[in-house]
Amino acid sequence: MLMRRWIVGAFVLAIAASLAAMGELPSWIRNIESASAIEAAFFRMMALPGGAVPFRRPPAETRPALSELIKNQPRNADLYPLRAFEDEQQLDFGAAESDWKEYVNGASHKTNAQLALADFYHRRLRPADEIRSLVLVASAPPITAEKLTPPAQQQPWRAFERIFGIIQEQGLPKDVSIAQYRAWIARYPQEPSLYARFLEFAVAQKEYAAATQVISGYNKQFPGDQVFPVKAKAMVEYRQDSVREGLAVYDQSFQPLWDPELV
Repeated sequence: MLMRRWIVGAFVLAIAASLAAMGELPSWIRNIESASAIEAAFFRMMALPGGAVPFRRPPAETRPALSELIKNQPRNADLYPLRAFEDEQQLDFGAAESDWKEYVNGASHKTNAQLALADFYHRRLRPADEIRSLVLVASAPPITAEKLTPPAQQQPWRAFERIFGIIQEQGLPKDVSIAQYRAWIARYPQEPSLYARFLEFAVAQKEYAAATQVISGYNKQFPGDQVFPVKAKAMVEYRQDSVREGLAVYDQSFQPLWDPELV
């Protein structure tokens, strides 16, 4: 009777340990298909008194197993990120980068793959490479599924937002920001808020030539708007330490039926 209780107790503990281990598994292997070749690459069955229980293989075992799967399924791009994560676990970052790039080359959804590569560079603290990857996302052709999605919720827009987050975190030169602002406006020329953001940045950095170009570009894109160009030009003149010239912009642009915002 005592032996039976011991066996049952050991079985329960084994199951509990297995479930706890599953909860701690890395995100990239939590949802792999049961009884598949991929599962066999990541887990091995351990015989316990209550039955066989799957245990996670170490990266030293999973990498060769995944390499064999890739050899047998060379067109299955989804195998590369699995091996890339295991490469990172073993601190083989050169192999990991190679696998992430292979994933980008073979993936059917290039944008997601490029974002995964950017995430790798983020983990490795390589901001320049991360930005290069995000630029490819930001400049990618429009996604059909996002045709009716507001611009600020589209992947290219979010890629630009992420780029500027990196620029701020890393304290990158202002030339990088200027180039990215121009690319952002080129991608979304119909978004007035981008012109305002770029103008504010350019003036704060005393890049008045760039600020003037922003105003010119806005005039071409929105010829009917008489408010932003006047306010923007006046601000540029004022920030160049010329209060008189800033006020002169309003004097020269005055119209009897001026917009209340300008009044």
